[in-house]
Amino acid sequence: MPRSTAVVPTDAPVRYAKQLLAHLGRTNAVEPVQGEPEGGRLVFAYGVGIVRPEGNRLVLDAAAADAESLRRVEDVLGRHLERFGARQKLVVRWQHAPGGARARPGGSVQVIHTDDAPTHTGPVPQAVEAGGWIHVSALFGADPTARTIPADPRAEAEQLFANLTAILAAAGAALTDVVRVGIVMRDLQRDRPVFNQVWAEHFDDHRPARSAIQSPDFGRAGENARFMIEVAAYLG
Repeated sequence: MPRSTAVVPTDAPVRYAKQLLAHLGRTNAVEPVQGEPEGGRLVFAYGVGIVRPEGNRLVLDAAAADAESLRRVEDVLGRHLERFGARQKLVVRWQHAPGGARARPGGSVQVIHTDDAPTHTGPVPQAVEAGGWIHVSALFGADPTARTIPADPRAEAEQLFANLTAILAAAGAALTDVVRVGIVMRDLQRDRPVFNQVWAEHFDDHRPARSAIQSPDFGRAGENARFMIEVAAYLG
């Protein structure tokens, strides 16, 4: 049976879960989910959707008999949640493998991939997961499609965090699961203040360990990226 999952970071997961279940429950059956008092299972004519708040995120699970029916479940859940969370700019991105991971044959390491973040050339994954630990490979503030680095340093930092959030979401994680960040900057004294502003806006009160070094030579030739990060996160 085709299945998919969406992990939506939010500071009000319980509120959105109740809204989603109450609204869609007017015309569809809602069943309880064991161990999830604030969650519920929506039974549609074409599939099922599970809504469950989890820490600082809302997790949506979809299942159906075929791919077309699965897309209908995803559309209903995603469209309504994005409408309820329009002011908070909630975005629902579905992953069509458990946790967004693709198993590597013969090993316990899971390769994480999403089209919502830039990819590497060669045999370098965006991230891997093993034993609950998520390790994000060297990540830049490049646009996922055009591979261009913004001219403005703040825009580059914002794109970098958008890329990180997308990769973590593909692994079923969020910024609040980040344990450590290693940072490389082309010019520490020039670029650290704006990077720190964007860091504080995205991490808020969460305080992962971090280190920062300066290097004049990293990234692809000609891109002139100001920032590169490597991240470790943990799903406990």
